[in-house]
Amino acid sequence: MAASAVQAADAAPGKCHLAKLAELPITMLGTRPMIHVKINGEDAPFILDTGAAYSVMSSDAAKRLKLVGVPSAGIELEGVGGRTTARVAEANEFLYAGVAMKHVQFIVGARDFGSGSVGILGQNVLTLTDVEYDLANGVIRLLKAVDCPPDVGMAYWASGQANVISIQPLNHLNPHIVGTVRLNGRDLRAMFDTGASRSMVSQEAATRLGVRTDAPGVTAGGAASGVGNGLVETWIAPVDSFGVGDEEIKHTRVRIGQMNLGPADMLLGADFFLSHRILVSYRQHKLYFTYNGGPVFRLDQADQAAKTGAPALPELTDADALGRRAAASLARRDYAAAIADYDRAAALDPKNPAWPTELAWAHVAAKEDTAALASFDKALALKPDDPRALLGRGRIRLRTGKTEEARTDLTAAIRAAPEDEGIVLSIAAYYDEADRYEDAAGIYDRWIADHPRNDNMWSTLNARCWLRATHNRELDKALQDCNDALSRRGRTAEVLDSRALVNLRLGRLREALADYDAALKLQPKLGWSLYMRGLTKRKLGDEAGAAKDIAAGLAIDPGVRERARRFGLEDASGRPL
Repeated sequence: MAASAVQAADAAPGKCHLAKLAELPITMLGTRPMIHVKINGEDAPFILDTGAAYSVMSSDAAKRLKLVGVPSAGIELEGVGGRTTARVAEANEFLYAGVAMKHVQFIVGARDFGSGSVGILGQNVLTLTDVEYDLANGVIRLLKAVDCPPDVGMAYWASGQANVISIQPLNHLNPHIVGTVRLNGRDLRAMFDTGASRSMVSQEAATRLGVRTDAPGVTAGGAASGVGNGLVETWIAPVDSFGVGDEEIKHTRVRIGQMNLGPADMLLGADFFLSHRILVSYRQHKLYFTYNGGPVFRLDQADQAAKTGAPALPELTDADALGRRAAASLARRDYAAAIADYDRAAALDPKNPAWPTELAWAHVAAKEDTAALASFDKALALKPDDPRALLGRGRIRLRTGKTEEARTDLTAAIRAAPEDEGIVLSIAAYYDEADRYEDAAGIYDRWIADHPRNDNMWSTLNARCWLRATHNRELDKALQDCNDALSRRGRTAEVLDSRALVNLRLGRLREALADYDAALKLQPKLGWSLYMRGLTKRKLGDEAGAAKDIAAGLAIDPGVRERARRFGLEDASGRPL
């Protein structure tokens, strides 16, 4: 632990103080921290990514922002999702933290990064100064120690002791923030990575420490992606302890990924940054942090969002600042705090439709549909064509049986944002949830026809395959969808499971069994796949194997039997149909 000896204010000449060069707003979109800069006079939203050595931009964004190509050798980017080829281009003008810079270079050629971003802002920009990451309050601060001894404590905000760890010296060969942490009492090298939505340990490191992905209590974590086009399987495993500095978390769960993390064994991602206030001193090669309260890793667990030991929140009177803090609270599943801040922002800025829209979505996350509907109505009174408000109100109307009113809203949402992949594909999923097959299939059909080279095409093909399989419709086309998805993205448990259901519906029992086997080899703890493999084995006459798989599937996910019966895959006696 270290006590701060530095002041965050101007001081008399020769007195040690921390100069705040700039305070930059950060908005959390889910667990993605977004920062806005200007490139060639145009607004450019980036994902703030301390895990990226260089700033990266998608090809489409580089063209729109008029970046100029720079002669260079071929470049390969490597991330969690694998490798991708790229080139170098530069912006004639780059405005960051109020400072105009000329001829700033970006790596160009990666896929679309989503969230409305043009790319990721990496360490080649972020290391220009010391940086304080206060994501829970929606800001980062660029700092400079003035007239200070080299070992002065830098955590100026801490009323008492702050945690401090050493990080590796940074240079062009080692541009990442890497320090030592402990998992089950043993040291690991961790990279502090705001661009990673969730913290993750490499499978190789976990196995080395005796944490196995096939152990009791481990659950499927789904597929993760990064800079590359590939996917990696992940698992969520119980561990006895995780420690960093003097902070120790007992009996938690960590995500394990089947990937190579380069200089590190673990990523400490946006979930860690949201639960801590962090200052990275590149001059001292140290990282200072204090705990904000709430969950460190389990952001998927709403009941763990209580702010145990959290400092009192400052009173804010600026709507934008309240909105940024609310977005961070929402990312942490602290719904009450998010709702309170969005409500206050709406009161301070009553003519801005963004605040009742965001407030409504916070109510949706908290499963408060009545309050959400009232807020969506307020937002649409201010801006009748707001696509996110139309989407939300349509979703609530659809699941409450107001089908025609819902269709009016959802159609208007697509008309207002026809190129917004998230909105359009969310509407298809909502129709699927409501058993509106024709509506869902029509949206998928149009989107796939209109976006043949979209980066998310594999996922959309899988969604249409699953829709057709669960509704027992157009099965030959469903099989083609799943095959196309696999050819685009490789063998993932998600798509293999979808194809297995298609094969089962088609009576291709051996093929279905092979697909369930392959999915479960990648993710042994998928309750649905285990249960459905059991039904497949029962159809093949392997009663002992069927009983074992069905019991294992129910132990992991007790709801799988109800879903299988709802989809018409077994009768009330458990006999497969």
